[in-house]
Amino acid sequence: MKSAYVNLCAGLFVGLIVGSLTTKWLIEKTPSLKSDEDRQSYVLGQQIGNNLKNQKIDFDARILARAIRDAAAEKTSLLNPKESQLAMESLH
Repeated sequence: MKSAYVNLCAGLFVGLIVGSLTTKWLIEKTPSLKSDEDRQSYVLGQQIGNNLKNQKIDFDARILARAIRDAAAEKTSLLNPKESQLAMESLH
């Protein structure tokens, strides 16, 4: 479980530093990957998704994307610290 947490945090941290996320990308069926930042952001998303799937962690991509957008925008978490801890501990 700690390995999954560390991998998830590392992947999200890198994703937040390298690329910016926009709501436009969540609406488009096929985003145009014109810039280096677009392509880097996309591949980071693939890496995070593949990493979670390989670890057999079930997740909702829509909610995961929302959490990343919120973190990138420095918004307050929808979960309090205790709820966050319990959610992380329940990962299998």
